[in-house]
Amino acid sequence: MATSPITAAQHTPVRLRMRMDLQVSQQTHQGQRQWILKDSLARKYFRLSAQQFAVLELLDGKRSLVQIKESLRQKFPQLAATHSQLQSLVMQLHRSGVVYSESLGQGEQLLQRHRKQKRQQWISRLFSVFAIRFPGVDPDWFLGKIYRSIRCVFHPISIAISVAMMIAAVSMILIDLDYFLGRLPAFQEFFGAGNLVWMMLALAFAKVVHELGHGLTCKHFGAECHEIGLMFLVFTPCLYCDTSDSWMVASKWRRAAIGAAGMYFELTLAALCSFIWVATTPGLLNFLCLNTIFICSVSTLVFNGNPLLRYDGYYILSDLMEVPNLARKAQSALLGFLKFHCLGLPWSTESTIPSKLRTLFAGYAVASFFYRIFVLVLILWFASKIFEPYGLKPIGDVLITISLVGILIIPLVKAGKYFLIPGKLSQVNSKRLIGTCIAIAMLLSFLAFVPVPHHVYAVVSIEPRGAVRVYVDVEGNLAQQYVEPGAKVKVGDPLARLVNPTLDFEAEKIGGQLQQLETKLTNLRRQQSADPSAATAIPYTQTSLEAMQVRLTQVRDRHSRLLLTAPTAGTIFSPPRTPEATTTSGQLGVWSGTPLQSQNIGCYLPASTCICLIGDPSEFEAVAVIDQTAANYVSEADPVEIVLDEILGRRWESVVAEIAAVDTKVTPRELSIKSGGDLDTTTDATGAERPSAASYQARIAIPDGDQQLIQGFRGQAKIYVGSRPLGTRLLRFLRQTFRFH
Repeated sequence: MATSPITAAQHTPVRLRMRMDLQVSQQTHQGQRQWILKDSLARKYFRLSAQQFAVLELLDGKRSLVQIKESLRQKFPQLAATHSQLQSLVMQLHRSGVVYSESLGQGEQLLQRHRKQKRQQWISRLFSVFAIRFPGVDPDWFLGKIYRSIRCVFHPISIAISVAMMIAAVSMILIDLDYFLGRLPAFQEFFGAGNLVWMMLALAFAKVVHELGHGLTCKHFGAECHEIGLMFLVFTPCLYCDTSDSWMVASKWRRAAIGAAGMYFELTLAALCSFIWVATTPGLLNFLCLNTIFICSVSTLVFNGNPLLRYDGYYILSDLMEVPNLARKAQSALLGFLKFHCLGLPWSTESTIPSKLRTLFAGYAVASFFYRIFVLVLILWFASKIFEPYGLKPIGDVLITISLVGILIIPLVKAGKYFLIPGKLSQVNSKRLIGTCIAIAMLLSFLAFVPVPHHVYAVVSIEPRGAVRVYVDVEGNLAQQYVEPGAKVKVGDPLARLVNPTLDFEAEKIGGQLQQLETKLTNLRRQQSADPSAATAIPYTQTSLEAMQVRLTQVRDRHSRLLLTAPTAGTIFSPPRTPEATTTSGQLGVWSGTPLQSQNIGCYLPASTCICLIGDPSEFEAVAVIDQTAANYVSEADPVEIVLDEILGRRWESVVAEIAAVDTKVTPRELSIKSGGDLDTTTDATGAERPSAASYQARIAIPDGDQQLIQGFRGQAKIYVGSRPLGTRLLRFLRQTFRFH
């Protein structure tokens, strides 16, 4: 049987030696022995199988590849390694820096490798604008002092108390969820510029606690922490802590505990802040606690705890699955899948991934990619909202461009470089390549040209059809109620009467001034024949008298409007309920519920307060509030499907009857988030709820005679607005979200 000739190079001694300063730790990985190498100088860690570590030990600068292969065969008879595989492994060990060469001229190569690594690091930092990390310091001595002082927090009793506190905080909020939702500030107030500083302060503090939690837990399990430093996370200064030394911990459960420690400390902090927030009145401490609760919970759910991002959840999953470099192996599996199915190339994924798990790993890579895009879009949107009010939108545009280059352009460039490698194109299956190109072209054509059903969603409230809202025109205290909900009224019937002591005083004051001017004018006319100066003063006094009469007429007109009358005939309906508000000593009574309730007699009603609605109880309609970005799509007679929160399992089908020509200034209170609805609103000085974004009202007819409907019901409307290509809708969404023009 013919054998492949062994070249002279394979008999030549390999002039490489294993570094003696490497720290070595033996671990069990998926039932097999593995070796962990620690490079203390470069702060790098490597995981080698027993066979790979045996090759590393055989590199003594004297043995050739043939001798290494023979020694390896004697130690592992079942292993059938080829010379090319051994050569590839030796080159990989050399690139990793765990061996050094005895040959001359190595310094220049090492310098070039160092420069290349630094260049790659700077490129990576350039496209990681939301997580900029600066070189740190060695905190091992500092963490050691802290650990000795707070070692008790790692005692099982302390951990049990912390977990119980987390459960108690969550239970407290869930039991009385409506109360806690009512205490939350409005969206614009919480995410506005006024709270931005406090939110960044809470983020910085929470992340310091988070990173110290990692470092202290690392010390607790015997590992070391040799770098802690400053980083800017979404433009907020905070700490980072390098706990790579956890690789040297043999137990996977302890490694997972180190990865989860940051979230544990953050959630403990959030639970503590929850109790303080509930126990304190609105103020600085109360608001700081609310910001801390939000930061700790959102960062845990969206970032740290999610295994699709390379944060704590990812490393915990990697340790528990005993799959180091999970993301790289998943990407390798995905590339192998794409190369095999799209280009016809042999499957080139790592041999450490079982064949039955290749699809699972590839699916993880796809899910991770799209989740990173989702988080990136979320951060970019948040950043654009922060920059825009200050005229710094160009900065947001630059960040968007850099992020798009990092996540889309660079992978395409790498793909192009792959095909430029000599001989790669000749290995590609032309039929599969053409099929892949056709499939991509068909997908892009579908997104760009094929229309698909398009729907617009809006919040709705039920009102009597054509109902007229009666508002307070002149503020005052409610003195008398003449009607109750359900009463029938005619045009001009009195509904309620208000009193305004300030207006009464002003009318009395103007009346007294008017009498003085009339007396003065009479006296001047009597004296004008004898006193020339009196004749000169008459025109000025006459003008002042006329102006005072006009003022008195205006005040009396406002006073007359304190009596509210019915502008149309119909049945009285209650307006949306207003939740009860707390009052301080000396403050005017604040009304709650509906103005026509007897409990509100004597309460102050500001202008624009809706007293009642007047309409036909047998005819209802749905009033939808549509965001400006979607209102352009909606037309009269568009089909609508309505579901109501109060009536489950039933749908109403109708059409859009009318769309307002101008944006609405005041929305029904029951639709506001503050009243349990879904519409984001702000409360103006008069107490009215105004949409946070420009919105338009649309009236939707409801079939007559439906006895289940009650004024004030709320829900969702799904409006069919025709068909449009998905690509067009996506581009429009991005332009509107980030305000591209």
